[in-house]
Amino acid sequence: MTDDATTHEAPAIFNSKTRPQSADDEISNFGKVNYLEVTRHQHDQRLDNFLLNRLKGLPKSHIYKMIRSDEIRVNNKRCKAHDRVQREDVVRIAPVELATREKPIISTEFAKSLLARVVYEDDGLLVLNKPSGIAVHGGSGLDFGVIEAMREVTGKKIPRANPSH
Repeated sequence: MTDDATTHEAPAIFNSKTRPQSADDEISNFGKVNYLEVTRHQHDQRLDNFLLNRLKGLPKSHIYKMIRSDEIRVNNKRCKAHDRVQREDVVRIAPVELATREKPIISTEFAKSLLARVVYEDDGLLVLNKPSGIAVHGGSGLDFGVIEAMREVTGKKIPRANPSH
């Protein structure tokens, strides 16, 4: 016989065919209710940090609003942002509409001019003589900046692009 205080069971809404998705896996469809089972990798994380890692692109303020308005539940119970998730907890996430950006359309002339301005490049560093008048980052009404353009032109994922002057 097991002690109920140390083991968690999935909510009763699941049957043998329907199991919650592992929280280690990417969420494939944000437009439906998602149930994520907490694994040892997320054990003892604050709920807000757990959600921030899974709902990338969603503003922090929206995540807190979802928690306050009961769109997020842990083991079918209301929760707070500071609550800690435990292994085998099931986190219910209501449908979310994530903002998506279309890829910027970079002209071939602009792409060639950017590539010609690369001063130095290795695995961890890219030095670019940035043209004046062009933003470093997109946003605030701009579709793209130099960083987004370089990502598109080179086809490389640039995880942390930190401008330096």
